[in-house]
Amino acid sequence: MVTARNLENQNTSDTSALLDEIQVLKEELKSRDKFLSIMAHDLKSPLGMIIGFSDLLSYTDPNDHEKLKLFLDIIVKSAKNATNLLENFLLWSRVKTGSQKCFLCDIAISTIIIDIIMFFDETIKTKNITILLDLKSGKLIADQTMTTFIMKSVIYNAIQFSPAYGFISISTTIENNSCVITIKDDGKGMNEQDVADIFRIEKKKASVTDENEQGTGLSLIICKEYAHLCSGDVIVKSREGAGTEVLITLPLSINQA
Repeated sequence: MVTARNLENQNTSDTSALLDEIQVLKEELKSRDKFLSIMAHDLKSPLGMIIGFSDLLSYTDPNDHEKLKLFLDIIVKSAKNATNLLENFLLWSRVKTGSQKCFLCDIAISTIIIDIIMFFDETIKTKNITILLDLKSGKLIADQTMTTFIMKSVIYNAIQFSPAYGFISISTTIENNSCVITIKDDGKGMNEQDVADIFRIEKKKASVTDENEQGTGLSLIICKEYAHLCSGDVIVKSREGAGTEVLITLPLSINQA
């Protein structure tokens, strides 16, 4: 039997659900607006460098090969930075719109880690960074492309924010039905507030390495989204002056043969 009280309770429930949906939409719009603002701001710097040094090239003596090479190197580096930013923005937008599909397969995580270290070998040698590995054998069940992106982004950040002659440790451990990949550097670390805000795009801000390289922080946000799509997670621990530790958890494959 339907009573006035039942109808009142139903209306209250419906109103509460509607308010919750409106709040979610407001947060999504806020994130979108912040995303567009970040994209415009972050692209302004490398595009400005490309335009500025392209103009300088037109006034440079064609016989001054040293200066020409310097300007061209800056233009190429700025173009690569702009391309990387656009790729990350595209990846993030795909995740948020639900168009990024997750294709699960068996993955040998140690192979991915070693391949990435070899990919960054020149930078590692240039900065005289020591890589300490403690990798257990085992397979994950995750998306190959997403897992590679996660590992590449986190390892690159560790290299980027490590000092010259620094140390980076990479280890894997098995916990229940998951594999935990831990990547730790001995860089300058982050304060408590920066750690708390690191996965919030509305709080995203650029950080600068000892070599004055700028990091946008967007790749780490994408890493956490990707890990969630693979039924995993990414956790960051850090203290100022004590380096940063990133723990990536992904499910183990039932096929370990």
